[in-house]
Amino acid sequence: MKKIFRVSLTALSILLLTACGKPQNSVSVSDSQSQVENLPGVLGNNIASTTPVVLAPVSPAPELIAKCTRCHGNDGDGINPFFARIGGQQEKYLALELKAFRDCTVIGKECIRAGRDGRDFMYKPTDVSNLSDQDIVNLSHYFATRPQPQPVTGGDANLIAQGKDIYMNGVGDDVQSCVDCHGAKGLGNGNTPALSGQFDRETIKQMANYKNKRRKNTMMVSIALSLSDDQVKALAAYLSSL
Repeated sequence: MKKIFRVSLTALSILLLTACGKPQNSVSVSDSQSQVENLPGVLGNNIASTTPVVLAPVSPAPELIAKCTRCHGNDGDGINPFFARIGGQQEKYLALELKAFRDCTVIGKECIRAGRDGRDFMYKPTDVSNLSDQDIVNLSHYFATRPQPQPVTGGDANLIAQGKDIYMNGVGDDVQSCVDCHGAKGLGNGNTPALSGQFDRETIKQMANYKNKRRKNTMMVSIALSLSDDQVKALAAYLSSL
């Protein structure tokens, strides 16, 4: 009976790990110690105990930081728009996304979570599949405590204004305002990611992933399907300017 129960919980964890996008359940993080709680399907639940295992972050190994900064920039505030800016990102969100990359479900040669960018960068040179739970906690805390990315300058003023209207007010009855979840300054909260200063390409790519249901957040899929390509471009332009 114990064996069957343990297998059932393991199967449930596997199902949870295949979900993409922002999970709806929060991962508990202590503000005083910035500790990330290991919940089922998030950071390796201790099945033998009902008490969650809590890992306190320590300084990441220099070689792990170097693997990240090679693409994302020294403080996660990279200048190459091909790679997401991760400096100042929400710690919980970073942990969840790193976990999703590490435990990504693969169909053929394509990772559901990462797509081509993941195959080319997150798995080949970086090889996130080898990260331990402690590595994920350490890296998430490290980049969450880096400075917020600086705004991207030189954007089209009209496009930015259109994007601001979408972000602040939504679109009709189909798209609620982004500010409701991501905040007035686009800094996010907990599992909800920071968006401010993000490159246009990254925002457009992730909205396409939601539209194609490669990422499985119900609200974001609905929003992405309701926005035109031009509206997504305007929204991306505004977010990069924050």
